[in-house]
Amino acid sequence: MAAALAAAGRPDPLARLVLYKESSDDHPPEQHGIQPLTRQVAGLAMRTPHAVMGAVPGGIHRLLKATGDRQIQWDLKLWDLMVMDEASQVSLPAALLAGAAIKAEAQCLIVGDHRQMPPILAHDWEREHRRGVQEQRVFASTFEFLRDRGFPSIALDESFRLSRTLSSFLDRSIYADDRVGLHSCRDEALAPLSEESDPMARAALDPAHPVVVIQHDEGTALKISPLELAIIEPIIAALQRHHGLDGRHGIGVVVPFRAQRAALHAAHPDLARDGAIDTVERFQGGEREVILVSATASDPDYVLAESSFLLNPNRFNVAISRPRRKLIVIASTSLFQLIPPDLELFTAALLWKRLRREFCQDLLWEGWCAACACA
Repeated sequence: MAAALAAAGRPDPLARLVLYKESSDDHPPEQHGIQPLTRQVAGLAMRTPHAVMGAVPGGIHRLLKATGDRQIQWDLKLWDLMVMDEASQVSLPAALLAGAAIKAEAQCLIVGDHRQMPPILAHDWEREHRRGVQEQRVFASTFEFLRDRGFPSIALDESFRLSRTLSSFLDRSIYADDRVGLHSCRDEALAPLSEESDPMARAALDPAHPVVVIQHDEGTALKISPLELAIIEPIIAALQRHHGLDGRHGIGVVVPFRAQRAALHAAHPDLARDGAIDTVERFQGGEREVILVSATASDPDYVLAESSFLLNPNRFNVAISRPRRKLIVIASTSLFQLIPPDLELFTAALLWKRLRREFCQDLLWEGWCAACACA
């Protein structure tokens, strides 16, 4: 477009566009070409005729405060367009705060996925009986609040991240009721490992299988699973040594518990520094070439007691939808065989059963975990 405008003798309006990202004075943005939007430059930046600014909702509050001698100028209307990403995680009050400075005629694009993690709320709003709470659903995410009120919406049906195999599974298992028709044209795979590689890692990273499930019979783990740590070890080593992947873009490990995350951080400090090992909630919005999901809990009684957390369909969806090339799910037999007495939890458990049924048809490897001598 810029070349066409130049040929026509017209100036390129994007040439005057300035990109800002809200940051502290001590931590400027790392991306090249993006200016730090600190308190010192906020007043000038927010009056720039052509600018794109990135900030969290709380950051908008800080910027409005910085432009008015530390007094918030609520009547200051600056922006012609607001794009809110990950709106399924944004509460309505946060969204109102983010939109405080938009013009009356501004357009708002709200992007989200109600099948992913909702906002984290301290109050149990679903059991709140005060008048109007359930009808208005003020506890819902911004995305759901607007969708349920009939605002026009468009479903994005093509994934440019997921493999064709994984996107098809998600469409049938997660988004079937939404009639999205999720699909992908991606078939990129890792190169095969050499015959000298660890046999379990070689099987798990087989390029013919974009989704692999590793099932084990250990049944005593609660919030830390030494066995799953041992299973993960040679796979990460192979990804680093043979594929040259790092934690910034290549490898990601998703876990349900902070205790398992801490153990993995201790075992893989390089990946921890790159933010490659984290809980499901903190991994939403992230992606890597290869994602390993460690279900961790295996004690049958504990799995049942924590089933509303472990089997949550939104958490399941976020965890397995992060990879660009390969997904490896590590879980115990007790998790796959769990039959909760509650109908809603039973339906959620079916997702794990469906995952096992679809991706455990071909036995790629079986044996003992040499690292901890467990089956």
